[in-house]
Amino acid sequence: MINWNLFEHRSNGDLLKEDVNRAIQKWKRGSSP
Repeated sequence: MINWNLFEHRSNGDLLKEDVNRAIQKWKRGSSP
């Protein structure tokens, strides 16, 4: 589950993108068979 509350405190768009990409990669690894 992604913690969007964490993202709300970020003002830097690049950091936000980095966090989102990291979350997606983590989810892909976790959902792979």
